[in-house]
Amino acid sequence: MLSLYQQLKCNAMQSYSPIKSKMLTNTFFTFLLLALSTIASAQTESEGGGVYLKNGGKLMSSIVTQNYALKGFGVSGTSGEVLNSNINNNLYLNKEIVVPGDILMNDGTVYTPNTTGALIFPTGYTVANVIGVCFWTNESNDFVNAKSLVIAINENSSITWAPTTTNNVDIPNLPNFGDPAAAISDKEGFTNTAKIVAHLGLLNNPALSSRYAARYCYEYGTAAGVWFLPALNQLVEIYRTLSIVNPVLSRLNALQSSIVPISTSGNYWSSSERADYGAWPFSFSSGSPTYDTGKTQTHRARAIKVISKTK
Repeated sequence: MLSLYQQLKCNAMQSYSPIKSKMLTNTFFTFLLLALSTIASAQTESEGGGVYLKNGGKLMSSIVTQNYALKGFGVSGTSGEVLNSNINNNLYLNKEIVVPGDILMNDGTVYTPNTTGALIFPTGYTVANVIGVCFWTNESNDFVNAKSLVIAINENSSITWAPTTTNNVDIPNLPNFGDPAAAISDKEGFTNTAKIVAHLGLLNNPALSSRYAARYCYEYGTAAGVWFLPALNQLVEIYRTLSIVNPVLSRLNALQSSIVPISTSGNYWSSSERADYGAWPFSFSSGSPTYDTGKTQTHRARAIKVISKTK
């Protein structure tokens, strides 16, 4: 009997039956994530995404396509046969995607912290290297074009949305959201922040020298324009994973007091504008936006950034 690899190689050169059963990525990938969690320790070389064969199982007259696997490829397993099937466009991945709760280091390294006991850092790293914690990753599980959102480890606890001299200013080309349902759809924190600071001014503009939320986030970190003030939808995403993110921040805080968890007793500014007179803050106590807030009122501001990588 041909080995599984030899069968796959031969079948790739054959014509295929019109009776096909397409293996859809999301269904099988979800299944395999569960399956691999129990098989991984014993089957390191034969893991794969799409179809897993064992105990002489057979895959017949099928298409296995567009599956992602950390190890292996479209079809894998310990024993079985592949007959009259098309195996193509399956992607081998030698990295893992970043997930909420993962820690971002200042050199771009990402790692998943241990869940019990004192935090254990990778060799050569300490808490001083930490710059953020992941709170969101691709809903589509697109490992090839992996994108995640990371929240900063500290914040400004009292800051206005706009300089105090420019309360009723409508930012050009920044959408106005008159009601919370519409505002919650706003995911454009990066673009919003760029528009706000372009209009209101930066650090070296003496006419508008007071700090404000978007500029604080824009200038956060070692390079301007990398971090940004989250849009309202992005604050909602932080709220959804707060039970994951805040424990990590609290454990980091135990090692370095300047690292602070998200506060559930105050409001956080979003970059989503309501009108010339106001913008949308978000309450982590109620899990919802706050109405009727003028731009020169003070709330908290926490920067976020996008990372496009695996770990």
